[in-house]
Amino acid sequence: MNSTNQTESKIKELFEGVIIADSGKKYLLTEIDKSSTSYYETPVHPNQAYFSFIDVATQENFTGYLEQFWKESGNEEFAQAAGAISSLAYSLCVDPDSQQEDISPFIYAMY
Repeated sequence: MNSTNQTESKIKELFEGVIIADSGKKYLLTEIDKSSTSYYETPVHPNQAYFSFIDVATQENFTGYLEQFWKESGNEEFAQAAGAISSLAYSLCVDPDSQQEDISPFIYAMY
């Protein structure tokens, strides 16, 4: 099995084992509720910016952040899967310094 197939297998396993297994909760609006006066919901973390920088310098820091965030959000199932999710994220990460190939000067002519 090549690397791409292994990665796809890990993603599928995580999706089916965590996200679908937690399908009792609604995370996204799937249909229009005409009786609703507003779709606004109070933020789960009103004192935190939703676009914030998190420490991903190490996988352990990232795992800790995900665990804490999901526990505070009431998503214990996701908090338990934080290690698997961060491991998958780090396996998908490519170090730009590891790519030794130069970009062809002709690529700039295309744009």
